[in-house]
Amino acid sequence: MKKTIDWETEIEYGSNVKTVETDGQKTGLQMQEDDGDGVMTQYLLMPGLVLMYNDFHMEYCYSEFSTDNSLININYCRKGRIEWELPGEQYMYLQERDLQIETRRAGGGKFSFPSRHYHGLTVGIDREGLPAESVELLARFGIDLRVLYQRFDSDDLAQAYYPDSRVEQIFEELYITGRPQPIPYFRLKVLELLLELQEDGVGIFLTTH
Repeated sequence: MKKTIDWETEIEYGSNVKTVETDGQKTGLQMQEDDGDGVMTQYLLMPGLVLMYNDFHMEYCYSEFSTDNSLININYCRKGRIEWELPGEQYMYLQERDLQIETRRAGGGKFSFPSRHYHGLTVGIDREGLPAESVELLARFGIDLRVLYQRFDSDDLAQAYYPDSRVEQIFEELYITGRPQPIPYFRLKVLELLLELQEDGVGIFLTTH
């Protein structure tokens, strides 16, 4: 097993991203481009598992994101639209309520926002470096990341899905604000999401666009 990623110091976000806030559990990142900016707010839910809120107001950006570990990234578009270039001349498109799950080595690239705004979230899992205590905690809730990986691993990096009402409700509940201690709430909702997504034939459907 690889060393667990330190999400604050060992993820390379790139020269156009700066850290504007950090307290060990919450990290604020800002991306600046000529025509706008983006804000990414990241919560460490447990070692190897993060929740990130993404809010962009720009036409496009170039991500220099890189890491040596393979991640599982669950991306959900709440408002707006996002398009990005993938290896092998593939393109990914997400519009409102769309969901994408990456199981291959994550990387950067060019991202476009046709409506000049995008609001969504990402659940990031350090698949290769998840420590034993996190694996055991997930197992107590019936979550096995090997099942999730096997269900969504695909050579087609451009697959998008739309969630059923139960999965969409979980995403919407992750946008509840005003809680003084959000980490336990966020952790509970993400565990609930992972449990739903690992059930074969339940929760999401391939999109047609």
